[in-house]
Amino acid sequence: MSLPLCFYPLAKMGCVSCLFLCISAILSIVSATQFNVTVGKNDMLTFDPAILTDVQTGDVITFTFVSNNHSVTQSTFRRPCHPRIRGANSGFMPVDPKSAQFPEFTIHIDNTSGPLWFFCAQNGHCQAGMVFAINPTENTSFEDFLASAQMSANTTRTAATPAQTAPSSGAVPKLSIKGATTLLAVFAIITGFAS
Repeated sequence: MSLPLCFYPLAKMGCVSCLFLCISAILSIVSATQFNVTVGKNDMLTFDPAILTDVQTGDVITFTFVSNNHSVTQSTFRRPCHPRIRGANSGFMPVDPKSAQFPEFTIHIDNTSGPLWFFCAQNGHCQAGMVFAINPTENTSFEDFLASAQMSANTTRTAATPAQTAPSSGAVPKLSIKGATTLLAVFAIITGFAS
């Protein structure tokens, strides 16, 4: 198997580990599965689908907001209607009913060692069942998470804007392909690819 020409400068420099990391990074971007979730479909307080299973590290989930003013806010199984400290958070995403374009929030899954839990932080929405789960298990089931959300006290917190939240382990805002390409281009210039 021959390498693309752009990889030869790294190989000549003896940077085998750099070469391996570059190839691994490119393969992980290519092999990631894209999941799509609709938020507020048919003006309902729902995530559609409400459960994603078989999500792997490196996969990408895009939430499309199609009605009202909802959020995707990461929580924990034990406290379904409370934001997780350093959890992923879209902030409130208002939707203009006259617009043909819908706001999106994308997360990159960086850890699938356990289930990930989310809710809408709009007052009363979580308690009305607007919750979402990634890889629930038999011991921590979506049904138990939903029941706990429906019994929890109404929170008065508002969703922070994305700039006010820090990434969590498990789900982090995704670096776009354009951003990754820019990073690779900078790396190439620094290491001599562009010569």
